[in-house]
Amino acid sequence: MFAYNISFCHETEDLGKIRKSIELVIPSAVEGEIRSDQVKGHFGNYITLLEYRFSKSLAVKAFQDILNKLSSADMIVIITTLSERMEKSKLYLRFDKQYLVAKGELTLKEGNDVVRIMVSFNGPYKEVIKELKQIASNRAMHNEARSTKLS
Repeated sequence: MFAYNISFCHETEDLGKIRKSIELVIPSAVEGEIRSDQVKGHFGNYITLLEYRFSKSLAVKAFQDILNKLSSADMIVIITTLSERMEKSKLYLRFDKQYLVAKGELTLKEGNDVVRIMVSFNGPYKEVIKELKQIASNRAMHNEARSTKLS
């Protein structure tokens, strides 16, 4: 497994806050390879590309960090839209950057101003789907058991 995360940080945004937010939500990010490059935007503004790269066991750990932070609703959305999010053995996810910085949570978002994550799996597409559905099922059972204990 291989994973990477890219976030765009505009001049008006605090790079430190974005980086800190990513590393709080995905703790294994601090162990990955971190790169940042500054590029010029279409209107001449500067944009910092913040990239985290993970390979092998660290990628598995980072992906587990991500899955653990997802709401059950977002997990269901990912599973039901998996065919749109997968290309061969790669899963593409986008999370709301502003929500991440403000609330420290991962929330799916389409469009711009997102933190993009790509996870490349070693197995075939059908195995990836099976594994993600199993994770979602385990989470649902865990949440049900926890809410039963609280009642």
